[in-house]
Amino acid sequence: MGEGNASHPDADMDIVQRRLMFDDECILVDQNDRVVGHDSKYNCHLMENIEAKNLLHRAFSVFLFNSKYELLLQQRSATKAPSDGKWGEHELDYLLFIVRDVNVTPNPDEVADVKYVNRDQLKELLEKADAGDEGLKLSPWFRLVVDNFLFKWWDHVEKGTLEKVADMKTIHRENDKKEMAPPSSVLVATEKTNNDFTLLQVHDSDSQMFLDTKQISANPKQFRWFLLLKLHKVLTCLSWLTSRFKATFSLVKKIISSSDTTEEGLPNGPM
Repeated sequence: MGEGNASHPDADMDIVQRRLMFDDECILVDQNDRVVGHDSKYNCHLMENIEAKNLLHRAFSVFLFNSKYELLLQQRSATKAPSDGKWGEHELDYLLFIVRDVNVTPNPDEVADVKYVNRDQLKELLEKADAGDEGLKLSPWFRLVVDNFLFKWWDHVEKGTLEKVADMKTIHRENDKKEMAPPSSVLVATEKTNNDFTLLQVHDSDSQMFLDTKQISANPKQFRWFLLLKLHKVLTCLSWLTSRFKATFSLVKKIISSSDTTEEGLPNGPM
């Protein structure tokens, strides 16, 4: 009996991780971000499925800076599903940037620790990770962003000119499997996770939401809420346009009515 339990796919997960892996689902997309289906978080993150079926799912990531322009880093919780080469990432990821002072209350089942770093401190972390000091490991996913884009983006964040490098159309591909993108755009990458996986969180500045990166794509309820907030913005805009149209139509109607009255009431002029 014990041997059978050990071979079960969720034998080494706690109850929270079992629920997240098997009950939550991800949105499956093709290489051009077209929705093609859905599958459990468990299936989407198995390396054997990623490699054999090329499962690609949509995700969202945020680089959150405080008012001192320090970047928030998070350490992966040890209670998350084991990272023994069995698990990985193959995501088409939208990168979102925000500068705001927030109260961070990490979910202990997801995040072990959080830390704000400046540029020099991040570079020091990179050097330690490269040297293997203190057993420090950085997510390959995060490392791709750092090595290709982050420090340039960081400059624009401080200058308030991030829109200059924003790109909502381009999907950047690297080595056919790892893909990079500008902020507010699309990012795809494949990686094997480890116990020190660096997590970022998703923060939608308009909705005041603060969600975990791994859950907004995996949790249908959170994703639906995210979409509803965006839909609310669209409907609000449409409502405003409708009100402006009605006001304009009413004004035009009054002008036409006034014109008709004037024509009927005016005398023919002196005889």
